[in-house]
Amino acid sequence: MSVESKRFNPEEVEVARRLNVEWKKTIGDLGGNVEKSGAVFKKIVEAYRSGDGRVYHNLFHIDRMLGVVNKFPHLAADLPVLKAAIFGHDIVYVPGSQTNERDSADLFGGMLRELEIDEDRISKSDELIMVTEKHITREDDRDGRLIIDADFDILGSDGDVYRNYSQGIYTEYVLSGRVSVDDFKSGRTNGYLNPWLESIENNSLYLNPEIGEVLNPQAEKNILFEKEWLASL
Repeated sequence: MSVESKRFNPEEVEVARRLNVEWKKTIGDLGGNVEKSGAVFKKIVEAYRSGDGRVYHNLFHIDRMLGVVNKFPHLAADLPVLKAAIFGHDIVYVPGSQTNERDSADLFGGMLRELEIDEDRISKSDELIMVTEKHITREDDRDGRLIIDADFDILGSDGDVYRNYSQGIYTEYVLSGRVSVDDFKSGRTNGYLNPWLESIENNSLYLNPEIGEVLNPQAEKNILFEKEWLASL
């Protein structure tokens, strides 16, 4: 894929180029048609840059998740399938929709079929995408556990990064006019922040201890910060 600077800001150019390399390697590792992968990658990029719900759920989110699995590849069972699922898990994203994951899995499955990926690998990718709907999986699902931890990596990020994330989620829901400030504060606090804090207390937010040991302390600080910030609105 040729990334034109006039269409992207400099950070997006760099991320898109890095993701393109990762994508081609992933398709090759899956036994797919690498020659066709560029055209499909262009569709992926367009999807993650489309609409007004992509303040956080964009190419940078995918890049961050891939960074996690590349740091902990020994925790995966089928790394190429896991990486493919990361590329596809938010390819459809409408803030507040109850079908984002199912829609993403269906759309992305079609893309993998264009690249002649075996159906069993597509089915595994589909399952992993659906794991990100409720972030629940089986104890023996190594790839499911790792995709959850990669999705939650942002919670344990540096303070400034987390603040940008939390404000991005706020923008996707409130500043877009989809929900009121009060409804967002209540839903975010009771539906996410409080359960996350409880999971940290139970040492169960991150499903791989190797990751949790590193991220739990900062995640707790970040989530407490966001609670205070929301309360001040």
